[in-house]
Amino acid sequence: MSSERPPVCFLGVKIFRPAGSTSLTDGRPLRPLRNGGTVGGMGLSNAERQRRWRAKRNALAKQALVKRDGPEVVERVLVQQAERCERFSDQERTALADKLADAAMGHLRRSQELARLAMKVRAGAAG
Repeated sequence: MSSERPPVCFLGVKIFRPAGSTSLTDGRPLRPLRNGGTVGGMGLSNAERQRRWRAKRNALAKQALVKRDGPEVVERVLVQQAERCERFSDQERTALADKLADAAMGHLRRSQELARLAMKVRAGAAG
């Protein structure tokens, strides 16, 4: 008689266990899975899955909000900083002036693109 027990099928893989063994891992460390569970251990509970899903959803919603309202928020912060620039050092004032100039240049570029688009629309309507 052999000391080996018959193979056990676990997730489609035959696992040979030594005689007297009761676990699938035989004392070896459990391998982590992509979903956060472990082989041989219990999977995630529904509450844990929901918590992770909600956290991911909220992070994506926050990114979308920042992306959508980003320029206006940045501009509002720059204006607030400009209103209290008397308390700034010379270096801070220079940095703030550069940021304001960059924002103004961005507005200028967007306005020029819109003006070009308006000319194309007028030319298409006239022709």
